[in-house]
Amino acid sequence: MELRLGGLLLVGVLVAACAGGGASPTAAPSTTAPPPSATPAATAAPSAPAPPPSVSPPVTAAPSPSPAPSASDEAWDLLWVSPSTGSGGVPEAYARRIEADLGVSVRVHDAWTMNLSARTVLKTLRGMNDGILLSSGSGEVDLPELVRDAEVIVVQGSPTDSPTAGHPWDYHCPDYVGPNPVCGSNTSCGPETWVQYEADLVAIFDEIFRIRGGRPVILRTADIYLPWGAAAGWQACDQVRICAACFGEFSDAIHRAAAARGVPVAGYYAAFSGPNGDQPLPSDWTRDELHPSEVGAEVLAGVMADLGYEPVAPTGH
Repeated sequence: MELRLGGLLLVGVLVAACAGGGASPTAAPSTTAPPPSATPAATAAPSAPAPPPSVSPPVTAAPSPSPAPSASDEAWDLLWVSPSTGSGGVPEAYARRIEADLGVSVRVHDAWTMNLSARTVLKTLRGMNDGILLSSGSGEVDLPELVRDAEVIVVQGSPTDSPTAGHPWDYHCPDYVGPNPVCGSNTSCGPETWVQYEADLVAIFDEIFRIRGGRPVILRTADIYLPWGAAAGWQACDQVRICAACFGEFSDAIHRAAAARGVPVAGYYAAFSGPNGDQPLPSDWTRDELHPSEVGAEVLAGVMADLGYEPVAPTGH
């Protein structure tokens, strides 16, 4: 996907279709797939528009929003760093929710980047290219500088550059349906597949707090919704069961990494993918096989906003 999972793994897995500083997972498979091996943590249901009848609600309730601060003339800075699943106006839609919920004006730094990997985010935060990320959303951005001053940070990245040493990359599921989907041979791709990816995500959170000198920040991340193009490709290759299970493991890895540092996760996968993990995001919520449409951007921003705005402080690890 860009996350073609960069472009989704669908993010490299699907994270791999849409590479600048980093490059996208997408009608619903009919084959029944087992539920993911672990239940994602801290997810919230979209507030509007309501999902169609076929879409299952998220498995966990949304945390109550933190008390809104008093209105201020000083604008907040929102930094959004993600692969192309953050395109289509998702950061701007989230900013509008923050403004409505908290009564503050928000300045958006839209740094979504085609095929952006977690490893690229981490290296850039640590000074690669002098900290400059060549983003698709805003061109050149000084990532450490924006992290230092932002009130709200959303960060995602694909696992494409985070292979686990000594373990094969097990995800060989088509990212798009296309006229001739590539049907590879895949295995179960359990938690061991994602060990390095999890470590890279945790390191990103730690690096953000290092840059900020330990100051709390409204820090959020998200797992990956299942795009209809990828889901249709799985169906065409008769791999719905195994690919849905692998995609669930990918989502679980994000939740484990976030839980290790107390970072809330917008649970798109649980919110929209159904009990078997094989229900794609409604096609009218995307403008192609993967990327959010204007309507989809509002829905995804709603899931993020429904997490509330409690700041996250460094943990005593």
